[in-house]
Amino acid sequence: MARGRTPTTPFDLHPLLLAWLQDAAGVRVADVRLSEADWTQVLADADRHALSPLLHQQLERERGMQVPPGIREALKGRAAAIVARNLLIWSACRAILQAAQHQGLACVPLRGVVLGWQLHGNLTLRPTGDVDLLVKRSQFPEIRRILTQRGFSEVEVRPGFAAEFEYTLEFFKPHPMPLVVEPHWTIAYPPLTGALEMSAVWGRCIEGRVEGLPLTLLGPEDLLLHLCLHILHHGAAAPLLWFYELDRIVRAEEHRCKWPVFVEAATSAGLASLVQPVLRQIHTVFQSPIPETVFARLAERGRMEPKRRTLALVTQALDVNGRERVATLLELPEWSRKVRYAAGFLFPSPAFLRVQYGATGWRLGWVYVRRLGRFFVLGVRLAVRLILPRHRSDGF
Repeated sequence: MARGRTPTTPFDLHPLLLAWLQDAAGVRVADVRLSEADWTQVLADADRHALSPLLHQQLERERGMQVPPGIREALKGRAAAIVARNLLIWSACRAILQAAQHQGLACVPLRGVVLGWQLHGNLTLRPTGDVDLLVKRSQFPEIRRILTQRGFSEVEVRPGFAAEFEYTLEFFKPHPMPLVVEPHWTIAYPPLTGALEMSAVWGRCIEGRVEGLPLTLLGPEDLLLHLCLHILHHGAAAPLLWFYELDRIVRAEEHRCKWPVFVEAATSAGLASLVQPVLRQIHTVFQSPIPETVFARLAERGRMEPKRRTLALVTQALDVNGRERVATLLELPEWSRKVRYAAGFLFPSPAFLRVQYGATGWRLGWVYVRRLGRFFVLGVRLAVRLILPRHRSDGF
């Protein structure tokens, strides 16, 4: 295989990685001969697209492949670091889930190491940064107690800000490694956090087991919808791994996705125009077996959705946090709430900045200045894109 970039997808990566994931006709990883420069690029792209553990596993299976020793050792080191972190994360996640079960609380792991287990049968093949959980909003006091009893401290932009405006709370624990736990009360993201009927989502949950631990998991339709929205949430920063995982879910034999249920959930929430391009992309890249009727129905309902400026903002290829903040600000109906919301995210508490940026002392002041400048520039760019349709982008 020659060195270069594949022109057939928007993913900027070495073609070996994409061919390996696509399992392209006539291409076998064991038959490929690459230069050391190629392998250096493969290694960098695997890191960037969260594929290092899966690539390491593949190369261990294909021991006959000619890989420079330095590259193989570097990949082994990256995989070992992810293994260590993921096992620590699973230990913390398992303790929280067991405590919630003991108290009869509804608690569903979102993404993270549990998704790695669901898709790959392994807790250590999916790079994970924190613990995300879906809980019922009415049970937040009990969840908060579980986390604080385990040494986690709640971190908010401002006291009460998350409960009024956000979709999750954030808890932080510095030892034995820095770890954030985020209990969500919805599987959507700003400014569409209230779009989904969560009682229906909870009703579609299924039972499963992860390393012998019985768990409640999202049903396949809601898992697919959540991961589509998660990709939109991160926009251009979403790695190829996340698209590959959507393909794995679509192809899953066990708990196969019921497409009429998925389409109804997406369209009734007004999300059809957002998820349809994501599904189209995995269909294009991985030939995912998605019926054309699904695309047609989503496109039809998408055209009927209210043409809200906030929907346009969600898919802008700009700063993730910023565009969602601006979109939410525009969506709020009352000026008093708009002012409280803007003041909260523009001037967060020092404790929040210490956790988010590691800033202390005089650096806190500099962080405030940078935030103000960044959101001002972002606001101008978004205004231009909304006023001038030719500047709009689908975010991919």
